[in-house]
Amino acid sequence: MGKLKDLAIEFANRSRGPQCSVSKLLGGMSTQDRLELEAELAGAVPASALSEAINKLYGVVVKAHIIGRHRRGECKCPS
Repeated sequence: MGKLKDLAIEFANRSRGPQCSVSKLLGGMSTQDRLELEAELAGAVPASALSEAINKLYGVVVKAHIIGRHRRGECKCPS
């Protein structure tokens, strides 16, 4: 294998980043609220709009880029 491929495989197999604020928020929610948020996370609502809605509804700051990273699976969340 080439150096590039070896390094890419190494990065693909490493642990992902820290638990994100989306996961922390989900963990503290009621079942109904959690299911609603999970549905929106899987949907087409832009991360910036979802961020503003979360901030207003729950009083928790969750930045749009964190929502995007969570959606792409680039955090340590179990989902």
